[in-house]
Amino acid sequence: MKKQRIVRGVPVEEGSGNVYADLGYADSEGMLVKAQLAAKVAEIVQRRGLTQARTAEILGLTQPKVSAVLRGRFRGISEHRLLECLTRLGRDVALMNEVLNAFAGTEGEVEFLSKREHPGDSPPPFALVLGKRRW
Repeated sequence: MKKQRIVRGVPVEEGSGNVYADLGYADSEGMLVKAQLAAKVAEIVQRRGLTQARTAEILGLTQPKVSAVLRGRFRGISEHRLLECLTRLGRDVALMNEVLNAFAGTEGEVEFLSKREHPGDSPPPFALVLGKRRW
């Protein structure tokens, strides 16, 4: 049962941490992963000050598709394609060993690591740890 409380006279229900699951989407885990990947792409594009046209060239997408991704509309683009976008933007991507647990049905998460958190033999600056996703 979900927690409920009253805030200023309005009943408020605590979310699960996955808005897509809370809204009842069938592939809520996949949508959450895509949202996190798209957010990371948008963060890099903004930090580098890239135009959508230049981003489209780098990513091999059309400008309208880039615009959609940057606005969080990633329907029709796969997790794999979003991962490829990150590599084209110069980020290393690693699917961590924990991905193996995904096949056993255990929970996981998406984790973004900065270069400062990338010492020596550890995983590269971007690491993706998934739960219940098949790659």
